[in-house]
Amino acid sequence: MENNSNNNQQEKIYKLLSINSKYSITIVSKVVSITIALILLVDLIALIIVGTVNMNATIDMRGQLAPATLITLRSPLNSEIKKIFVKGGETFQKGQVLIQYDTLKLKDQIDKLENNLFIKKSNISIKKEAISFDVEQSELNIKKIEAQLLSVKTRLREKTIDFFTNANIDSFMVDYKKGTHTEMNIAFAQLISAESCLTNLRAKKDVLLLNSQQELRTLSLKVERIENEIKRQYELLKKTEILAPFDGIILTDYIGKLEGTVVEEGASLFEISQINNWKASLDVSEKDIHKISVGDSVKIEVNAMKLADEHELIPGKIISISAEPKERKFTQQPNSLYKVNILVNLSGSKEYSKKFKGEFNIKGEIIKDRDKIINILIKKIRSIF
Repeated sequence: MENNSNNNQQEKIYKLLSINSKYSITIVSKVVSITIALILLVDLIALIIVGTVNMNATIDMRGQLAPATLITLRSPLNSEIKKIFVKGGETFQKGQVLIQYDTLKLKDQIDKLENNLFIKKSNISIKKEAISFDVEQSELNIKKIEAQLLSVKTRLREKTIDFFTNANIDSFMVDYKKGTHTEMNIAFAQLISAESCLTNLRAKKDVLLLNSQQELRTLSLKVERIENEIKRQYELLKKTEILAPFDGIILTDYIGKLEGTVVEEGASLFEISQINNWKASLDVSEKDIHKISVGDSVKIEVNAMKLADEHELIPGKIISISAEPKERKFTQQPNSLYKVNILVNLSGSKEYSKKFKGEFNIKGEIIKDRDKIINILIKKIRSIF
């Protein structure tokens, strides 16, 4: 009895195991089939992607960021800097006051010049009055001598008529031989003296007018020079505030130390650049330089901004490629490097670019080709082998 029951139990267990193994094999085969189907589906999708989807073929390189328009602000005058309103790295707006100079010395100089101008103009007025008086006096003296000469000529005619009754007066006075008649000699002497005096006075008047004109011209030139200097000082006064020529950024650090110092005209103050006008200088290996050309598109990544979790890829274009390689810094450097200049397009990243600084390290990707993934892979494999 016991043996029969044991056999029955073993048969039941065997049947259960058989059924379970059949189900397990069925499940495993289904799972394998599904897995193979999924793999085939993924491969199919991958083949479709690499055969139909386009991607960029790029050349990676590194370099530095730099302002495209770097302007050095220079002092427009010799003066003391009173106040600097910006700091290194700060942005500014067009028309904003950047620097203010001390105006006390300029204003004091203008006051002195204007006082001197008033004195010079007063001297000219006084001189003109003096000249007018001297000319009037000279003309009065000339009129007196002219009247005296007329009187002498009248007496000479009278004496000629008295002593030489039948003589032609005009021809006689011309032909008369001096010394032949005493009273006639005296009359002729008076005539000659009056004529000589009149000639002398007229000459003195001419000299007076000539000298007066020269003196007035000299004084007028002095006034003109002073007026020009006053204009120049007022122009300098306008320059005591340096205004920002555009929206930009200060690239020089520690500019505050210039406050209180006296600078000469033309002295360098600090450097500025437009906010949205930057360029990149990238180093390309000699093995890749032949693959790129002017006009190729570039995407730039600024390392410092990436570290600050402000990552953006900035577009740009190649504007120049150096004809000669850069000088090698290390003799063990395997390949020569060529300098490639990129014009950065920041039209859509104005706020982002405000945080840029010169010589930021960057990574650049030159987009050399855009094709289907399969074609790019084939080209890559061919270039290797």
